Amino acid sequence: MTLFVEIDVSKYKHDLAILDKQGNIMIKNFQFANTYKGFQNLKECLEQLKLPTSELCISLEDTGHYADNLVAFLQNLGYPTFTYNPLLIKEFVKSLTLRKSKTDKKDALSIARKLLSDPQPERYIVEPQMQELKELTRYQN
Repeated sequence: MTLFVEIDVSKYKHDLAILDKQGNIMIKNFQFANTYKGFQNLKECLEQLKLPTSELCISLEDTGHYADNLVAFLQNLGYPTFTYNPLLIKEFVKSLTLRKSKTDKKDALSIARKLLSDPQPERYIVEPQMQELKELTRYQN
């Protein structure tokens, strides 16, 4: 049983949503702080699902440095982690509804749905070399 986990990243807190393969909501909103203690709360939440790390696909928007520690934390735990360009998520949400409603809770579900519907999610997997290149580019600019 594969679950699709989405984390909406922000400066001080993150929102998490989980969908199963059929798109049913397993967890609608779980908030945790962008701190070590918050990351430990996330780890406990994911461990309570009692699934191997390979059965959880974790996705988030590529929001720059706010997500760097979180991505490294998840990768160290062995979770497959995917990042999406925020523009892709915005266009995906527009394709689902005409209403303009944006909240962190809804963003989390939208990104989980994007990962669920993506025929080739492996092209969005986070690679440490790419993270390093992005960081070096930021320093250069």
